[in-house]
Amino acid sequence: QLCPQFQLVFVRPLCSADVHYARGLSEVLGLESLGMDSEVDRVAVCEYVRKYPESVCLVFDGLNETFLDKCSEFVQRILRGDALKGIRLIITSRPCADVFRFVTMRHFKHRVELVGFSPRDVERYVCSVLNPEEASALLQEMNEDENLSRIMATPFMTASITTLFHHCKQIPHCVSDVFEMLIIRVAERQKPGVRYGDWNELPQHTKTLFLEIGRFANDRLRNNVLAFTEADIQTQTVSQAAVMLGLLVSCDPLPADREKRWRFSHLMMQE
Repeated sequence: QLCPQFQLVFVRPLCSADVHYARGLSEVLGLESLGMDSEVDRVAVCEYVRKYPESVCLVFDGLNETFLDKCSEFVQRILRGDALKGIRLIITSRPCADVFRFVTMRHFKHRVELVGFSPRDVERYVCSVLNPEEASALLQEMNEDENLSRIMATPFMTASITTLFHHCKQIPHCVSDVFEMLIIRVAERQKPGVRYGDWNELPQHTKTLFLEIGRFANDRLRNNVLAFTEADIQTQTVSQAAVMLGLLVSCDPLPADREKRWRFSHLMMQE
């Protein structure tokens, strides 16, 4: 649906062991994990990819999360452009020295860099949400705190910090503070009029619930699961609680899949 020019799109995390050490095309594409138990079906897909490479897109996600020299020879050949010629290969990565060296050594048709908020972008957003007095106070704090300024280069963090400052009159100065304050804010929404100073002031049953939701989020994230089926929600008490708290939200199903699906309100929230 998102890439109509391709007949097949595979998104594969490079940090996953079955991709990192893949010795052949079927392993690289993860056909078994897609439910293709039949050897005949896997062979047919591989033959199609080799015959019509221009209709196939392969996304290698998280180049910065793996050691390039430790990848299998087959994966390294794909990255060098010596294997699977003709397919559209997209590589995603957060910036790091190894990745920059890799990019300078390889020829790519396009390079797209996602740039966060500039200080001017942050200022525009803050001023559009807060009243002048609040906006001035938050922007002054940001200008005086290099770490806060760096955090707010991420749009999600700018939105979160702005909202937290408006409601709590407190400014978090590191990422962990942002998420702790978000959790406290979610807990406060369940009891209007109640205010908690920090995590330790939350009732024990509330802390236990959030820790369970955290385990649920972490277990799924480690297995690259970012969307959940209705069955996942119905069978997991902790996920039902996450829905009730607004941490899990429904997302539109793909045309070929009528089943309702759920995801965390933001990938950073799941992280």
